[in-house]
Amino acid sequence: MMNTTTNALRSAKPFGWKDRLSYMMGDLGNDFTFIMMAAFLMLFYTEVLKIAPAMAGLILVGARVWDAFADVTAGLFIDARKPGKWGKFRPFLIFGALPVTIMGVLTFTQIPGLTPEMTVVWAAATYILWGTAYSFINIPYGSLASVVTEDPVHRTSLSTWRNIGALVANSTITAVAPLFIFANGGKPTAAGFLTVMILFTVAAVVSYLLAWAGSTERIPAAKAPKLEIRKSLKGLIRNRPLIGLMLTSFSLLIAQLTTSTLNAYLFKDFFANPKLVSLVGPVTLTSTVLVILGIQFLVKRIGKKETAVIGISVSALFYFVQFLFPVHDPYIFLGLLFVSLVGLAMLNVLIWALVADAIDYQELLTHKREEGIVYSLYSFMRKMGQAVAGGFGAFVLASVGYVSGAATQNAQVANGVRDAVTLIPAVCMTISLVCLLFVYNLSKPKLAKMVEELHTSREERGL
Repeated sequence: MMNTTTNALRSAKPFGWKDRLSYMMGDLGNDFTFIMMAAFLMLFYTEVLKIAPAMAGLILVGARVWDAFADVTAGLFIDARKPGKWGKFRPFLIFGALPVTIMGVLTFTQIPGLTPEMTVVWAAATYILWGTAYSFINIPYGSLASVVTEDPVHRTSLSTWRNIGALVANSTITAVAPLFIFANGGKPTAAGFLTVMILFTVAAVVSYLLAWAGSTERIPAAKAPKLEIRKSLKGLIRNRPLIGLMLTSFSLLIAQLTTSTLNAYLFKDFFANPKLVSLVGPVTLTSTVLVILGIQFLVKRIGKKETAVIGISVSALFYFVQFLFPVHDPYIFLGLLFVSLVGLAMLNVLIWALVADAIDYQELLTHKREEGIVYSLYSFMRKMGQAVAGGFGAFVLASVGYVSGAATQNAQVANGVRDAVTLIPAVCMTISLVCLLFVYNLSKPKLAKMVEELHTSREERGL
């Protein structure tokens, strides 16, 4: 029998624009801190805190490994929680907003008078605490999509609007942040970082509140299931869509975050024009908007997996072209980057809809809704990819001889950064393509069959 909360939630008004826009606002809130970390934290460490690249890399790797386990802890905690009057996942959007944004500001705060050793401790502690707070808002937010709707087209729409939120945040950050960070004659300043983080914190809190207020959970669990970790793990091992997505995203995150980390160095040292990094945002915006306009047609015509495969193939190909045929004009580079980003957006716009399908596949295997553990395990692999990406960025800088705080870098450093920004994503995206093709098994026909079987299973369980 379904309880009162379940009946109330199932009687909610049909899926519509309010759901799309609210879900978009959740990712907008997340990315006002997350993208700042990905794009500018290494720069803050090396140029403002004067931390050596190798040590900065250790901080990033260690914190992201910690975050990966924090994600799993958050997922287990959420799955064990009973749905309340606001549902199972929505409350975390409002209660988690201040902790994650306050820690984001502290992460980009320089404490005057600290010794170099204590500066490293401060940097590590604030970043780890931010990551822990982020786990307890990002895991429930990501899981929310699987209970808002089960319709494949609607899920594609949620994933699309989530990416619009990320796109708006990314475009805003890459356009606005450099104006504050490099305001002092092109040299990064502590005041610039702190000012822009305070601005983005206010925007993030407002975004989270709007996401909480406008979202609706329609597919709740009748009651909080008893935690049976061994049984859940057996199901997870058999969940090919989840494993395929984990491997795909692991490699993809290395590609994306390595380039995000190194882009500021690329434009500063290779193109000798650091403010041009602000154009990466508009290029990303334009490419993603182009994909969004056509993604629904492609999904209906050929399927989600099939569309994603085409996109990642295009992106990998063009990153190889950029590596093999170097350009020294930043505007030509941005033109080639646009083509790469169109292909990448075809996967990124769909990735969260694919995750929701993997959550459904887990229910088909175990006959339980385990949104938290499935999403957190997927997020665990993403965090491990982020950890490796953080290490890659630091390793590249250290291996090419980057000198923290130096007014200029030599040609070897500049060329090494350029090679890394193109070759690393080319290789990693090829690996992602292989995983998506041969491990992830929910093609368009198989997805339709899974949805039918899941409906039958729910009816048999009285849900």
